[in-house]
Amino acid sequence: MSTVPETDRRTTPRWLRVPVVVVLSAQLVYFLACFHFAMAKEIPEWAYFGHWDMFTQPGRSHHVVEGEAYVSGVWQAFDPSALFTYQWGSGPRYARSAFRNSPGRMAVLAASTCGRHPDKPEKVRYYDVSWSKTIGSFEQPRRNEKKKPLIEWDCTKQHVKLPLGRSM
Repeated sequence: MSTVPETDRRTTPRWLRVPVVVVLSAQLVYFLACFHFAMAKEIPEWAYFGHWDMFTQPGRSHHVVEGEAYVSGVWQAFDPSALFTYQWGSGPRYARSAFRNSPGRMAVLAASTCGRHPDKPEKVRYYDVSWSKTIGSFEQPRRNEKKKPLIEWDCTKQHVKLPLGRSM
């Protein structure tokens, strides 16, 4: 005598069970293969979606975003993290490479700085400061810094178009 009633209603139809198991197994094999190649020097092209550079690619240098504001004819350095506070220990989002390398995002950051800076600057500029990591050491001193300009923004003339046609 069977314990399963004749009107068994499961969430997956009987004809779809085997294809679902096959697809999920293939996906598992794909991600395991991507995990295997994640730290290799040459990652196969087919493994592109199986890894995230943020977690798998070791960075060779430190990056910090520094800012300067033009107030009363003088460029004054300011701490961007004082204007744009963050809650997580991973650091500010504007310091991440996807943000730093995007002209549109940097324009929004610069325009926001014009409104948030207490001295109401005429111009704002940001730099990407980088230096090589010291492998095997907890201390990471700034040696041989490279300073790359990211953006210079005129607060009096330039505006940013935001979604839905809003202007900043």
